[in-house]
Amino acid sequence: MKSLVLWEFSRKQNYVFRSSRLKECIGASMIIRRLSENFREYDLEDKNFIVKGGGKSLYLFDDEKCADKFIKDFSIRVLKNYPGLEFFIVREAVDISKDDIKVSIKNIYKKLEIKKSSRKNSGNQIGFGIERECDSTGYPAVSFYYDEGKKYISSEIKAKREEEKSAVKEYFDDLIPENYKYSKEIDDLVNEKGKSYIAVVHIDGNEMGKKLRNLGNKVVKRNNETMEFYNNRYINILKNFSEKIDESYKRAFKNMIVNIVNSRENLEDISKIDDKIIPLRPLIFAGDDVTYLSNAYIGIETARSLLQELDKNYVDIEGVNLGKLHACAGIAIIKKGYPFIKGYDAAQQLCENSKKTILEKKYEDTSMLDFHTFQGDIDKSIYDIRREEYTFNGKDVKLTMKPLLIDSSKSWKNYQNFIEALDNINTAISKKKIGRSKVKTLREVLKKGEQETKYFFKFYNIKPGRYFRDLHGARGDYCFNESDGVCMYFDAIESMDMFKKLEK
Repeated sequence: MKSLVLWEFSRKQNYVFRSSRLKECIGASMIIRRLSENFREYDLEDKNFIVKGGGKSLYLFDDEKCADKFIKDFSIRVLKNYPGLEFFIVREAVDISKDDIKVSIKNIYKKLEIKKSSRKNSGNQIGFGIERECDSTGYPAVSFYYDEGKKYISSEIKAKREEEKSAVKEYFDDLIPENYKYSKEIDDLVNEKGKSYIAVVHIDGNEMGKKLRNLGNKVVKRNNETMEFYNNRYINILKNFSEKIDESYKRAFKNMIVNIVNSRENLEDISKIDDKIIPLRPLIFAGDDVTYLSNAYIGIETARSLLQELDKNYVDIEGVNLGKLHACAGIAIIKKGYPFIKGYDAAQQLCENSKKTILEKKYEDTSMLDFHTFQGDIDKSIYDIRREEYTFNGKDVKLTMKPLLIDSSKSWKNYQNFIEALDNINTAISKKKIGRSKVKTLREVLKKGEQETKYFFKFYNIKPGRYFRDLHGARGDYCFNESDGVCMYFDAIESMDMFKKLEK
């Protein structure tokens, strides 16, 4: 009797972003990647992996005894060496010659969800209130290091720092061109001459569960197949699906990095690209779940570039066409010293808002992104911020057209129109038809509605049809689309001071 074993590193984003020191975040992401993908030290063979990487792994053991030994050894290793890393592990017996592996896999995933929801033994006493606190987590400190003074660290942070320090090669170096390297310090991501902001970018695939279900429904046992042959064929198809998703996202990411390198002349004044330092640092790469930090000026454009590159990929598994790959992105632009975990939570909310919009508007086969620049503390949800600060007199004035579709054919509220609005504003400023300070004043006037905007334009003798022109699929004389009342230029004005284009 063989055994399926499924394990998952839960709340991995919280584990990675619990600290706001970049090296500690890098160490955390390295730990998750190594424990998810490098199992040579456990003598596990790649041929028996069904799913591997991204914090979740599914493996087929030859017998229950081997499965139980692995569960015991692996659990002890993680609990002993990597405090703070939460994981769940479950087992399901399966007879390959008789049982339907599809049903067994469904059962083991159900077991995992039940175990996660119960969270038995999840509470423990962290300390006694008399210990010196870790500077990164607030947990009891067990060691220290020197960095602009003495810094105390918990056992969790110690493991992360040791992992980052012991790395033989650069993390994710296979995703960037030769002679280039990633930012290792947060200051490498910040514009030294401008505002000290960074972008937290979270990207998540659309309808991946639906694609997997469609694949499972179309893979059926043939009349001339034995159950064992069918099970092995289904396992290989699942492995193929997992590998293709991973390859597609990595290829899209690589092409996005190439776009950054090709744009180096435009980025010289806001990054260290001349020193061969990519102004971006990936931290989570879990199949269709990607999170990275970047220079604030290119956060929006890198997300756009990755989504467009991803949209070029079709998934075809043994003749089963699952269509194009699409995803949503959330970009939270935060101040350099702000807690990463709050930036990640905001980016996740923005990504979810894009997904929610796709469902509500019934958009099909498309990608979407949403972004927000946080000037101070993130003490409200993005939904509350939009309701309170992006409307006027209730719903009379709608200031933002976000989230933005990547496909410009489905709605006028798309990324291409956002760029066109930015270009129109910059053209007006460069030709001295309107000063930059007046554009900032216009941002406040837009909050009062179209009538006040009309007075502003007339007072300063601004011709709306020339520099604040209609956008494709939207029209209105004074920056507001007449069909739905949404402002066409507010998002562009908000973004103009912290935005750089990438080469296409």
